[in-house]
Amino acid sequence: MKDQHVCQEMVKTNNFTLIRSHVIADNITATKSKPTNKLVEFFALTGCCLYHATDEWLSHPHGGILNQTPVIEIEKIASGNPCPFSNEPNSPLSGIRILDYTHVLAGPRSTRTLAEFGAEVLHISSPYHRDTLAQNFAVNHGKRSAYLNVSNEKDMSKLRKLLSEADIFANSYRPSVAEQFEITAPEVAKLSKKGVICLSINAYGHSGPWNKRPGFDQNGQVATGFAVKEGSLKNPKFSPVFCLTDLITAYFAAAGMIAALLRRATEGGSYHVKVSLARSAMWVQDLTWKC
Repeated sequence: MKDQHVCQEMVKTNNFTLIRSHVIADNITATKSKPTNKLVEFFALTGCCLYHATDEWLSHPHGGILNQTPVIEIEKIASGNPCPFSNEPNSPLSGIRILDYTHVLAGPRSTRTLAEFGAEVLHISSPYHRDTLAQNFAVNHGKRSAYLNVSNEKDMSKLRKLLSEADIFANSYRPSVAEQFEITAPEVAKLSKKGVICLSINAYGHSGPWNKRPGFDQNGQVATGFAVKEGSLKNPKFSPVFCLTDLITAYFAAAGMIAALLRRATEGGSYHVKVSLARSAMWVQDLTWKC
């Protein structure tokens, strides 16, 4: 990290506050004695979105771990007999049943992609935390939809039954949600009758110190250096492509789920597919800015 200095202003865009990771606001005197790494954590806890240059991110403890992580992780988590595809398919994924417990954009778009290949998708959401109508129009057509309140035991038992019959379980909520309701990938694999593909999408990857931190598309762009490369240190900018990392992550997720289905068909078992917004943002930078 560079030396700390006083931040005279904060750049605000799309309801996110962007602050250089090495600066300190002069009106927050309580933080002046904090080391820089703790200052970063302090701002994160206040809901601020701190941005890095790419080299800073790669030298960050979490950025370094994520840089060594595949863009699409596929982990075998349980053994089982091969589960072949349909013998008489009308489309590539005929007969594949997907339980879609995702929200916003990346998760729902990934399962919509598989619906386009013929999978049967049931999208589950809470009646108390709904996505907007515009989001549903964009990413949830071609699916069936239902409300379940997983805090209610009766609804939770319905979810477990659906999980036991699913070929794919897609989840894009924070890891703490899956832990709270006992629907982590290993737990879902134990419920499965034939082997299941579990998809996990999150903001910052699935290992390392930030693995449970929440975030959206814009967080992935600013944390990893993307916004600095798109703009500059003094004027970071989001991608002109709307929600770029959401969409790229969705297609990585779809590819990972299909690859895992192929493995289940030939060697059997259950698989955990893991992707993240931040890793996708890093992939775009590697692809684009080397010239």
